[in-house]
Amino acid sequence: MVRGAILSAGIAALLGSAQTMAAASPVVATSSGHIAGVSEGAVEVFRGIPYAAPPVGPLRWRSPVPPARWRGIRSAATFGPNCPQPHVPAPYGAQGPQSEDCLTLNIWRPTRTQARRLPVMVWIHGGAFVLGSGSQPLYEGAALARRGVLLVTLNYRLGALGFLTHPVLSREQQGRPLGNYGLLDQIAALRWVRRNIAAFGGDPANVTIMGESAGGVSVQALMASPMARGLFHKAVSQSGGSAGLMVDARSSAAATAGERWAAASGSANATAEEMRALPVERILAAPFLAFPRIDGVLLRRTPAEAFARGEEAPVPLIVGANSFEGSLGILNDAMAQAALGEHYGPLLKAYAAAVPDGNAARARLRGELFFVQPARFIAERHARRGAPSWLYHFDMVPASQRGVLPGAPHGGELAYLFGTPDGFLTRWDEQDRALSGKMADYWVRFVRTGDPNGDGVPTWTPAARAGEALRFGSRIEMLTPTTLDRRTAEAMLAAMQAAWDKDRPGAR
Repeated sequence: MVRGAILSAGIAALLGSAQTMAAASPVVATSSGHIAGVSEGAVEVFRGIPYAAPPVGPLRWRSPVPPARWRGIRSAATFGPNCPQPHVPAPYGAQGPQSEDCLTLNIWRPTRTQARRLPVMVWIHGGAFVLGSGSQPLYEGAALARRGVLLVTLNYRLGALGFLTHPVLSREQQGRPLGNYGLLDQIAALRWVRRNIAAFGGDPANVTIMGESAGGVSVQALMASPMARGLFHKAVSQSGGSAGLMVDARSSAAATAGERWAAASGSANATAEEMRALPVERILAAPFLAFPRIDGVLLRRTPAEAFARGEEAPVPLIVGANSFEGSLGILNDAMAQAALGEHYGPLLKAYAAAVPDGNAARARLRGELFFVQPARFIAERHARRGAPSWLYHFDMVPASQRGVLPGAPHGGELAYLFGTPDGFLTRWDEQDRALSGKMADYWVRFVRTGDPNGDGVPTWTPAARAGEALRFGSRIEMLTPTTLDRRTAEAMLAAMQAAWDKDRPGAR
């Protein structure tokens, strides 16, 4: 009797504890099943939610498909694995486990939001389309969620797994997107958000896509893609330059690149089935330039040309770049000369006159060419279409790097937007913290209303042909382009136009 009473009491205690834990964990019903997140102070977080089936076996190098349903309540307490990628130290590389079963997303929301309709941010990480994940500490979403928004971060396929074009694969996918599996993943995530975000307290009619570097390129590509039309209502593209690296997936150049990759991976004469059975280690070991492809379906032309033609989604847009983007190690003079052609030499002399240090002059020109001027081009062309467009110039160097860096490096604005200095391995002072709060407020106002302006802050004038930008630095103020800025823009436009004319049908 006593032993039975003790046993019953123990079972009751265990059940009570489990019920208490369940009550403390926010549970949401999604289209695939119930998930339980975690409460972290004023924020609730749902991590590692599958938005597509694992792209493995016969699904490797295919469009994503919906995830299988599950029974019971699935834990969303921990992040899913990162998509396969080279091991690179933080803050640029994603740390932790890797797996091809990586198509998951994460959601941060304020507590007690179930019955509300909060604006939704969907963040697309950068990393040159070969690195990164939605779970990097740099993208911790608590600070933004506390401002009254839902933040969604996601993983998408990277490297050759995300962007390979190969004749064997192309033959079996006639009339369908080619080589853009990473972008197809992003579109699948946006479709998941449209179906499910209301259950989390988000507004499916107020979704803003946002991204930096490769994520910023992705934002521009999604704006240019007919397949993504209607899945978002605003856009933010941060340092999303270098779209000139896109090639036509149907071209001989793309086929040759795919065949070279196959030879390097030991699959030169492989069938599609054999390629899908390759160990992921061999796929990663073979060199490959990953970038979205023009395939005639998902992307009909480069985002820059789509914007020039007025074919992009006419949604409100924030776009910009940082003051020292040229510090990015993957950029070099050969790339700049190839992009600018005959304009390169005269422009370099002009930058050398403005910036006495020769290395700094080259870095400044590379940054202007690959990031700053493309952002200005996108903003101005979008404004010409009559769509709201705001241009920014980020110029803040954190306290721990002042006197070392001449300007804000590539990715330097991210810690300020997310409020995560530790994620970028920097130390802040009060000036940094103040700018972080103000910058986040501009972004959140834009996400909420489609206009970043508010009371008591410097007015951010919409972009026009003048190319004015709001500078985020030791002060927040509007900037007017200099003569050198305009000269660089004219050279870039001339080079772009020559490239477009060369690629048009009938051109030699």
